[in-house]
Amino acid sequence: MSQHTRIGGRAMVLARSRGRRRLSRLLSAGAVAGLVLLSAVITAEPAAAATKAHGFQGGTGDGSGWLGNVLVPGGALAYCVDPAGNFPSGTTVDAGLVGAIPGTSAAANPGHNGTRTVTGIDIQKLNYAIATYGPSAVSDTLAAGLAAYVNSVTSSLHPGDGVSYYINIRVPVAKRAGVLAQYNTIKADVNAHYGWAIQTNSAHLSIAMDATPALTGVVHVSVTPATATGTLKLQGAVFTATGLTTSPATDGANLAITATALTGQDLYSVNVSGKFSAPTYYSTNVREHTTSSPADSQRVITAGTKTSVGFTASTFVDDPRAPVFEPVLTTAVSRSFVLPDEPVVDALIASVSADSPLWVQDLGGVFDPVVAKGFLYCGLAQNPSLGEELPADAVLRGPETVILSGPGTYTTDDSLSCPVA
Repeated sequence: MSQHTRIGGRAMVLARSRGRRRLSRLLSAGAVAGLVLLSAVITAEPAAAATKAHGFQGGTGDGSGWLGNVLVPGGALAYCVDPAGNFPSGTTVDAGLVGAIPGTSAAANPGHNGTRTVTGIDIQKLNYAIATYGPSAVSDTLAAGLAAYVNSVTSSLHPGDGVSYYINIRVPVAKRAGVLAQYNTIKADVNAHYGWAIQTNSAHLSIAMDATPALTGVVHVSVTPATATGTLKLQGAVFTATGLTTSPATDGANLAITATALTGQDLYSVNVSGKFSAPTYYSTNVREHTTSSPADSQRVITAGTKTSVGFTASTFVDDPRAPVFEPVLTTAVSRSFVLPDEPVVDALIASVSADSPLWVQDLGGVFDPVVAKGFLYCGLAQNPSLGEELPADAVLRGPETVILSGPGTYTTDDSLSCPVA
């Protein structure tokens, strides 16, 4: 950018100093007068302006000026887009995000002559370049190399590698090779990667339910990048804290849930899905800063925004007791044969099969009851073999019912006996 001389900074400081001394004398005269003068002192504060940060000042004539970055109000390092403009020494303000940098002509704006209209991919390249290298450009060589790259995009007089014109005029001879090398490195990186995804987005959800028969559990959220934000949606459960089926979610969140009790064999069935969003691509915008004076001051830019992309994840969990409940009942008798009219008492052992590891319980932990029925066969001369048909004249007595209230040992109630012949 072209050089513009700035004057008057020290005079302002001295004027403020004299104003304070006068104020101290007037305070004793009255509070109202003191307040009026205090207002005048406050309005005399100097306006915020851009200042040179890192780079090189050199050259004479048309090509003279600053090649580097400037510090704008707020502390960001910014880069000039108008190679022939005046240094922005006046009031600098944030003009917001722009998707285009308008070009200028000599007739309309002589100071901005040499700036072409920049839009689309070229804006995206500037966004990538400044976001990647701008904040760390605290060496003169890197700052000048990045400024040269920006000018290579925005200059109509010296576009592309013709930007070496500015390097050769404004950078000391001993530093030119280093600045040119930085320019080439930045250019190659931008051309190769400006449109690439910044990172790979991914999300993983898991559900851990408390030990049965509880209906409570936790949804764990793992998201890359960690800055991603999203929303979870539940089916068959609610978030315990709010009683709602939706909740905001970020990486590392552990959200308590309460499942809805089901009828039938399963105690619960919970599904959780998540929609997430993360900044993924460099947007086609930059942030522009404009300056009130001098005339035809440089426009300077800082990095723009990133475009967010959505991605999803889901998982589910069913009651782990889903295997079929298979109770097993074995008996033990004291005698194989009994006398007529003698009560029969059997010992019963209730358990479950190997494929049914749990005896079903209700939500209170109480075992579901199982009804066992027993019959007494009378009139047999000997014990029948397994699967053998009983004689037609065998007398059947029963049934006798025993309620099995869980695994364990039970006895019959001696209500069955064989008739007297």
